[in-house]
Amino acid sequence: TDEKSVVGIVRTNGLPVETAEGDMVGVYPTVSRFNHSCNNNVNNSYQEEYGEVLHAIRDVAKGEELCITYIDLFMTRQERQDALRR
Repeated sequence: TDEKSVVGIVRTNGLPVETAEGDMVGVYPTVSRFNHSCNNNVNNSYQEEYGEVLHAIRDVAKGEELCITYIDLFMTRQERQDALRR
């Protein structure tokens, strides 16, 4: 059904958004399609004034895939693997 499709899209592609009104999830046409890496080269954050903001956190080679992290990188390897399976 359409409802299941919408829920699946949000669960798969939603990114956390912290606002004064509370925590929400946002789906964006570009950054929501970025893949995860534990060695990410882009940091993403939500800023109420601008929306989702991206910053390169290291030099990015021409043609290199831009990746964000989906999880807290301060977790142990096992915790990260478990979080990514969910």
